[in-house]
Amino acid sequence: MSKEIKRAYSSSDDYMLETSNTLHSIFNTNIADFNAFDTNLDAAFSTAWLNKINLAGTVVRDSQIKDIQAQKTMTVLEIMEQCKLKYNEVKYFAKKTFPNNNAKQAEFGTDTYDDARKSQSKMIPFMDEMHKACLKYQVDLINNGMTLIQIEEIETLRTQLLDANTDQEGYIKGRPVLTQDRIIALNNCYLDTILVIEAAQIVYANDFARKNQFVFNNNGGSSPNPDPTPSEETIIAGIVRQNVTNTPIGDANITLNTTAGMFVAVSSPTGSFSITLPENIEVDETANLMVMKDGYLPYVQVITIIPNTSIVFDIMLDPE
Repeated sequence: MSKEIKRAYSSSDDYMLETSNTLHSIFNTNIADFNAFDTNLDAAFSTAWLNKINLAGTVVRDSQIKDIQAQKTMTVLEIMEQCKLKYNEVKYFAKKTFPNNNAKQAEFGTDTYDDARKSQSKMIPFMDEMHKACLKYQVDLINNGMTLIQIEEIETLRTQLLDANTDQEGYIKGRPVLTQDRIIALNNCYLDTILVIEAAQIVYANDFARKNQFVFNNNGGSSPNPDPTPSEETIIAGIVRQNVTNTPIGDANITLNTTAGMFVAVSSPTGSFSITLPENIEVDETANLMVMKDGYLPYVQVITIIPNTSIVFDIMLDPE
């Protein structure tokens, strides 16, 4: 049994694509720095990465997939309504032609219509049987005012309903494939973006400004900082958890890069960590928070440090 493919990130798709585009541009400007560190980070990689970004940006969105399915369902329902109207039309002429013959009226579906009107899969054979009955008694029906065109419309509606139902069912069955294909394209783009971010943390280890350009916020563009709590000390704390199971992750390496220096911590078995910053930390300083653990995708986030406050982050790591 194949395993469901999940997104490799928890941010929004729009944020991931926007960040990837931005970082790709910065990467190209500084490609010589990256290539000097990793020879595979060259022009060919840049082109391949851009192709992945473009592909991820053009695959059908989840909302579009739902809209398409809704439209196909609407088409089926509209044809179903036309079939119901056609039945009432046929029933009118059947009763007019055979007013005292319930058995013949039943050949036109008077005793099976209630089930057929509730399901397009049942309506399809119902329309076929009703059409056959009309052909069987075509002369009698025409003599009582029904036209050949009205009879032929039964088969036309049946074919339309069959085609629309097949299209709808095929799309519903294919939707998981469409969704998985989209996630694969998005993940491929994201993984190249994270690779560049990881490289940038090493390439620009001593260049805070440039290193701080290469970040990815898994909160998806929303405010990355929780509400700060007044404190006598400036503390950055948090809990590291697994994004799928929500279980705590111990021994995760936490790195906080600030203008006052780099501060490190390791999460406890309960996933918690705490970093106390020096008193001379600048007001509203922007810092780079990175959390890494073997077997998980790196977590990178830009945070704002406010002196004499305690900020607790809920950090979710995605398995590789």
